[in-house]
Amino acid sequence: MRQLILLIPLFIACGPAQADNQRGRTIHVPGAIATIQAAIELAAEGDTVLVAAGTYTENLVFQGRDIVLRGAGVGATVLDADRNGSGIVIESGESRACVVERMSIVRGTGTVRIFPDRSGFMGGGGIFVEEASPPEGEAVYSLQLAPVSS
Repeated sequence: MRQLILLIPLFIACGPAQADNQRGRTIHVPGAIATIQAAIELAAEGDTVLVAAGTYTENLVFQGRDIVLRGAGVGATVLDADRNGSGIVIESGESRACVVERMSIVRGTGTVRIFPDRSGFMGGGGIFVEEASPPEGEAVYSLQLAPVSS
């Protein structure tokens, strides 16, 4: 059984206000806080969650926070979704001030949405965005496609 792995680079330029993060504090992971999700939960609007190089097996939910999530570099900071849904879920009204940058997101399988008419879809293996503006920043998503059976 073979799997096809695609690396898709994504770059969306962020404005100077987001890049400089002049309004908020910086929360270091794993220095001050053990997990990325715990740092997100501690963060307030305008804060930066700065994630050191390493691999972090987590699935993140931004919970309406307009924050900057910044890794040490694509390939250096890796968010591993462990085939357990989307790597990052942004679905609570976050604005374009929500930034994800300088990290890789791997092994995300997506988020399932079922509608009242029983139709549905699965999407966002790397980042799932619904009811929010798309995040800005630079990240690389590694998509794993399931093998096709005949």
